[in-house]
Amino acid sequence: MHDVKAQLSALSKPAPQATVALAASARPARLWPIRLTAEVAVLVALFFAFAHLTLATRPTSVVRSSILPPVGGSFTTAGALSGSPVVSPDGTQLAFTARDDKGKVMLYVRRLNSATAQPLAGTEDADNPFWSPDSHEIAFFAGTKLKKIDADGGPPQALCDAAQGRGGAWSKNGVIIFTPGISKPLFRVSAAGGAPEPASKLDFTKDENSHRWPYFLPDGQHFLFWARNNRGAQEHALYVSTLGSLDAKLLMKSETMAIFVPDYLLFLRDQTLMAQPFNARRLETTGPPVLIAEQVAIHGGINRPMFSASDTGVLIYQTGFLQGGGTSHGSRKTASRRARPETWIAISLPPFPRMASAWP
Repeated sequence: MHDVKAQLSALSKPAPQATVALAASARPARLWPIRLTAEVAVLVALFFAFAHLTLATRPTSVVRSSILPPVGGSFTTAGALSGSPVVSPDGTQLAFTARDDKGKVMLYVRRLNSATAQPLAGTEDADNPFWSPDSHEIAFFAGTKLKKIDADGGPPQALCDAAQGRGGAWSKNGVIIFTPGISKPLFRVSAAGGAPEPASKLDFTKDENSHRWPYFLPDGQHFLFWARNNRGAQEHALYVSTLGSLDAKLLMKSETMAIFVPDYLLFLRDQTLMAQPFNARRLETTGPPVLIAEQVAIHGGINRPMFSASDTGVLIYQTGFLQGGGTSHGSRKTASRRARPETWIAISLPPFPRMASAWP
């Protein structure tokens, strides 16, 4: 085991090109918020905060980064065709959907060491993307199908029907778990395509009405998923299950889905991003949750919190508030529902094991 050294991330003043800086310091890790005016929000369209969750014992170098939509376009994190940007498992790339200046929604890929994102031809109307475990391919929903495409481009391949996808996860064993509709349980399908088979069973005695947003644990057999409930947010729940079984173990009541990073579950509680120790072998939490960031956005229309993390510890999240049915606050198009014109942006480098004492 390596000792974890507390690290600090600080925001520099935004440059004219609207870049954001991460800097190292000897002070404890904490959140540094900056409030954006409406003019800045329109300029940059949408920022995502980056955090590097690392066990490194030496300070990190300064990294300047921002995420901008296509010229004249907008991100689609709050519309009917949307989804959270997702970091590749190896922590080197970001996949997201955006609307171009002609109104076309497509899937884009940006390497984190690059300033630009590339559209992937053939991914029109893509939403809710997720990565293959080797970071070479991206699965997504479009045209009532679950599809996949090489991250470097090429023709997409339809895998199976999925009328209104609500999340998916790709196992290292070549199995994809996904939700094909808004009131459906989970299904499984080969990553090569084929006929889907049930992977979970809605418990109508508990008033469950949807299983969605699955996430595989490291063994590639067990996976997390979130169950929506007719009784309200207080009854939404997080479960863990295994391939080949329709049974599931309740982990906790949870307002949102969760993802796994080594030894922790990440989830939202009242728009606060939390990290809770989790033993992936015993499939149980092992300690109380600690705070990572506040005012993290959630897409209320699809119950999707706006954060993602890689296996290597790269974390992204969007701050602010989103509603379903519109576009993000950088759009030049009219929307009936929009993100608030002012939002909070934060960048941090929180080493998990010390966060309980490092964060206010």
